[in-house]
Amino acid sequence: MLPDGGSMPRLGVDYLDMYLLHWRGSIPFAETVACMQEAVDDGLIRRRGVSNLNVDDMRELLRVTDGSHCCVDQVLYHLGSRGIEVDLLPWLRERHIPVMAYCTEPAHRN
Repeated sequence: MLPDGGSMPRLGVDYLDMYLLHWRGSIPFAETVACMQEAVDDGLIRRRGVSNLNVDDMRELLRVTDGSHCCVDQVLYHLGSRGIEVDLLPWLRERHIPVMAYCTEPAHRN
């Protein structure tokens, strides 16, 4: 769900600095990107990005209109989970798309 005029005052803000598509989901990228771009054009968000997309997903995203405006891919990345180093990280680096890591420490187990 994209931010709307009703939720912004409740948050006490006029806009969001960054809005992420958290998971790919069943909605086509073209539709999602169009809605996110409309929110940018309306001044509700400044930048937009994605979370949890792999290389194939990113390729598809960049093929849709305005898909190249993606500012970041937020992904699981820590010492115990370094799979992005194989393909996703180099692919994003080549395209100058930053990576935002989440869960930067592995879960502690007793």
